Amino acid sequence: MSNTVDIIGNLAKLTLSGDIDGAGANKSWLHAVAKAMGQKMGELASSMVTNANLVASPNEKISSSASAKLTADSQLFSMVSNATSTALKSAGEGNVALVRK
Repeated sequence: MSNTVDIIGNLAKLTLSGDIDGAGANKSWLHAVAKAMGQKMGELASSMVTNANLVASPNEKISSSASAKLTADSQLFSMVSNATSTALKSAGEGNVALVRK
């Protein structure tokens, strides 16, 4: 049983080499997952802002297309946000539960 605890403990402390946060610091794998998902959310947020600005266009084709893209991006943003929250919470709670055993 101690091997399982050691493996889980090591997994929780696992760090990734490289420039995870732009400062050259090593972070845990949970930080890496959070950063990757956060980057995707940032891309979607940027697209939402762009399309929100285009919705006010006097050109009806541009406006309707931007409106549809804005709706799709906001749904994707919500899904990625919920998935990020669920994944990080589940991974964290799973590690805690395994370490307790």
